[in-house]
Amino acid sequence: MNIIGKLDKKSGSKSIFGYALDTDNLSTKIEITLTIDSEKFQVECNRKKVHLNKKYQSSDHGFKLEIPPKFRDGREHLVTLISPNQKIIDKLRIFFKPSEEKSEEISENGSKLHDLAIIIPFYNSMSTADACLQSIIHTKSAIDIEIICIDDGSTDETLKILCKYEKKDERIKIIRQKNLFAGIARNNGILNCSSRYITFIDSDDKLSSINNLEKAFLYADNNELDVLCCGAREIDCQGNFIRKIDYVLRKDFIGDKKFFKLEELKDVAFMTFSGVPWGKIYKKSIIDKYDIKFLDLKRSEDFYFVQIALMRAEKISFQDLELIQHRVGSTTNLESNKDETPLIFWEADKKFHEYINSHKDLHKFIQPMQISSMNRFFYNAASVKKVDSFIKIIDKIHDFACKELVSFDYSNLSNASKYILKKFNGLVFKENLLDFFFERFCNLSYTAKVDFLVPKENTQIVHNLKQKEKGSKSNSSVDSNGNTYKIVIEKTKKEKPLLSVIIPVYNVENYLRKCLDSIINQKNIELEIICVDDGSTDNSLTILKEYAQKYNFITVISQKNLMAGVARNNGFKFASGKYVHFLDSDDWLNENVYEKIFSNTQCKDVNLILCSYRTYNQTNHEVKGDYFFSKMGTGMFNRILSFEKNSKFLLNAPVVPWNKIIKRDLLIKENLIFDSLKCVNDRAFNFKLLPIAKQIIIINEPLITYRVGNSKSLIGVRHQHFDCHFKSFDEIKNLYSDKSYKPYIINVFVFDLIHWLDVFSHNPAYDLEPINKSIKTFFENNKEYFLINNDKINEKVRSFISSYLA
Repeated sequence: MNIIGKLDKKSGSKSIFGYALDTDNLSTKIEITLTIDSEKFQVECNRKKVHLNKKYQSSDHGFKLEIPPKFRDGREHLVTLISPNQKIIDKLRIFFKPSEEKSEEISENGSKLHDLAIIIPFYNSMSTADACLQSIIHTKSAIDIEIICIDDGSTDETLKILCKYEKKDERIKIIRQKNLFAGIARNNGILNCSSRYITFIDSDDKLSSINNLEKAFLYADNNELDVLCCGAREIDCQGNFIRKIDYVLRKDFIGDKKFFKLEELKDVAFMTFSGVPWGKIYKKSIIDKYDIKFLDLKRSEDFYFVQIALMRAEKISFQDLELIQHRVGSTTNLESNKDETPLIFWEADKKFHEYINSHKDLHKFIQPMQISSMNRFFYNAASVKKVDSFIKIIDKIHDFACKELVSFDYSNLSNASKYILKKFNGLVFKENLLDFFFERFCNLSYTAKVDFLVPKENTQIVHNLKQKEKGSKSNSSVDSNGNTYKIVIEKTKKEKPLLSVIIPVYNVENYLRKCLDSIINQKNIELEIICVDDGSTDNSLTILKEYAQKYNFITVISQKNLMAGVARNNGFKFASGKYVHFLDSDDWLNENVYEKIFSNTQCKDVNLILCSYRTYNQTNHEVKGDYFFSKMGTGMFNRILSFEKNSKFLLNAPVVPWNKIIKRDLLIKENLIFDSLKCVNDRAFNFKLLPIAKQIIIINEPLITYRVGNSKSLIGVRHQHFDCHFKSFDEIKNLYSDKSYKPYIINVFVFDLIHWLDVFSHNPAYDLEPINKSIKTFFENNKEYFLINNDKINEKVRSFISSYLA
């Protein structure tokens, strides 16, 4: 007997359809076992007109089973087709539609089955509970929701607030428990809900809109998803917008996949989705089937739940819908007090490792799990504020490396995983431990002065620093391998400065001191200096550390050689000033120029300050004034300008960051960053900045002296990477909807090409032939854009373009 069969995917309205036959004897009628979940049913294959398999269309091999009412509950069920000799022939997950005779869906316990449960743990949330609940109930929902509020033993007025809302809205259900923290509270919420799908909100967050929640639910429901991930935004303690959150989902890891399983994401599986439970919708049957629970931990309890739900999901998707407004900046929530329990994240990770290792079907996730732990180690080491906490995490890193990296599979790693592995190895093998410590503890609310880091007999690493706060003391810690750490710090409280000066640094040991001294010597200005060493191979990093030890307002960050754009972006992450100034490391500030600029009353609270500059020719030592600003009329200076009314002038201004002082909040709000190109990484930044700046002022005060003729400058790679000009242009060519701006973009772009061809032509080391070919190809590919009849295009520019398109 050779039994084959198939379940019909169209099953699930009122009946299950399929066929089964013995290929050794097609005339034999057979009896088949069907299971729905674990309940068995016997069916005879005798249904007429079976067309499920083109090869076998005999009229006596099909079956039909009426779905028992108790299964028609609006949930997904596992149906299995089993042969007479007890072999599984086919299985299928089928969504059984509710009975048409029933007015509402019923759960297993006999209560009404809702569409979606919103589960919210509350603990001492009296200041945010109103805003949280109002965001859910203020608009009537088109879907049937239940709101499960779990009071986690609050000692303030939170419970009274919840009771008030429970009386106001019948959808709200309150569960009371002693203080067991958010994980147990969410578990109780899951246990007490009666819905097909669930989602979570934290009590200090808000629902972005009921409309978005409805769209997300319907998308999940219609596509029978197990997990749907959506977007979120950050708000401050007052509810003001900060930024769109980019860590909830790494879309670049997913690519063009619409529906997928987590295993398809390979080594980046656990880095694709954040470990936070909010902003996601989960199918309740998946949570119930695998008994997925939050951990009983004070913090880091959610990563375990989220990632297991994703692992177990058969169908995952995402929607670019903003579900949650996530509040940051609170000093009372558990995440803000990581130093109280610095290793609790590792307790969660160990539980996660145990779960994967104990389920053979999940062993394919061992490598992604190890990479995720490396990333979480690095993140937590970077986010604690106390040195003792840092040391404890470093100790565990060594333990983890000894146990896990011995069996780590280094094959088929993505670039993202290789980057994490490199960062992690830097901490394990002590290569970059001092740099990491120096970066971490020299730039927050205090500064640390590092004296030295010396290996001793290859088994002992000693950190000696000096501490001076309420008396001097030293902290020491011994890890499981016997390595001793002695760390002491000198803390000095810092107010937020008016200005953050951000400097990308690469192999400028001959010019760096002049640059730094010119900033340090500025008078009557509260500032901080953030230096980003871009993988220098000379003594630049040593000089930076020397200055950082001497001045507590200097922060040093070290990165591999990623060029100036990435360096500026990384430096900006550490900035706290009201304004930022991006300065190049081979240039220098003019005397007391910051004081002159900010003493100008017109400069107060504008978004963008545009300044003139001087040039210094390193070859002949000649100093010149700025050509562009010297041609301006005096009426343009010292008054507030708008982009709309002054676009012609502003679009022709130098496209460099170092002659601009920019309000930091503007860059955060607009998420404006530099390109990661080898060169020309500031052009798109400039063209994006101008129209959003709104309030712009031009100061006829030379801000910096710009060094020219430096062969080691960041612009020295332009010849090697000339294609960056074209990549930058592709980003800006369609930036403005107003086509009248197009000629100015063309002028700026082509004049830059003319300038650099002229520079290269004066140096016999530069071969112009490949560059000319690339320019010709570029113009031919963009012929429609450049060949326009417009008298605003400069004649020299028009002639240059024509020479390549002739």
